[in-house]
Amino acid sequence: MSTRPIRNSILALAVLAALALAVAGATWAQDDASAEEMEALQRDAARGDAEAQFKLGLVHDLGIDVPENNPEAVKWYASAAEQGHPNAQFNLALMYDEGEPGVAENNLKAAHYYRLAAEQGQVEAQFNLGLMYDEGEPGIAENNVEAVKWYRLAAGQDYEDAQYNLGLMYDLGEAGVPEDNREAVKYYVQAAAHCNENAQFNLALMYDEGEAGIPEDNVEAVKWNKLAAGQGNVNAQFNLGLMYDQGEPGIAENDAEAIMWYGMAAAQGNLDAKLNLAVLQQGQQ
Repeated sequence: MSTRPIRNSILALAVLAALALAVAGATWAQDDASAEEMEALQRDAARGDAEAQFKLGLVHDLGIDVPENNPEAVKWYASAAEQGHPNAQFNLALMYDEGEPGVAENNLKAAHYYRLAAEQGQVEAQFNLGLMYDEGEPGIAENNVEAVKWYRLAAGQDYEDAQYNLGLMYDLGEAGVPEDNREAVKYYVQAAAHCNENAQFNLALMYDEGEAGIPEDNVEAVKWNKLAAGQGNVNAQFNLGLMYDQGEPGIAENDAEAIMWYGMAAAQGNLDAKLNLAVLQQGQQ
């Protein structure tokens, strides 16, 4: 039987996606607001009511009963944001972060408004601000210490993507953020509880290989690999096949299990799984 390829050791990448707009509460959120409601909203917004200003910004942002108008959305979001409305601050930041027709991308303004919202506990703002410092943006220097600070606040509110990104930062080690496998495991476990397959796979990899402060534990590795593999993670499927193929301390060699997991990975195009599956099946003939 041919030599087995080594386990896949590629860690999953950090989540980069921007977040959806913060939306108004159910007390108002109808798709077709009446003319009277719209007039009342405009009147209240003009009088300085922050919630009305936020909702009017949302009306123009999403184009509810009016043509979408990003500069008008920015105007009303800004009015509410200056009064400390956290969702208005977040939506305004998001518009400057992504750039919209009529609203130029402006990372400094985005970071400013994210920070205002984040300081009030707005979890999406905490995460997005952390992401800006994690990646670095034009005008926003990469700063891993700041990234960890904001990710931690979001993770403390059980925000899955922040938990995963923290796990990754402590797993790999970053400038200003030393490698810390125990912290990595802590945050991966939190993200994995949300069924984050990348966190599940990375946990499996840490227990499979053993890390400083994290003893090798094949039973734990199989547990987390199975959770990730059940969500279609091809690397977890392959690694399970390999573990059952070779046998590990605490994991008995099991050709039927190996064939099953190799087969699942092979069906997704994994070449090593196809090779190992062919060799294993040939050995059974």
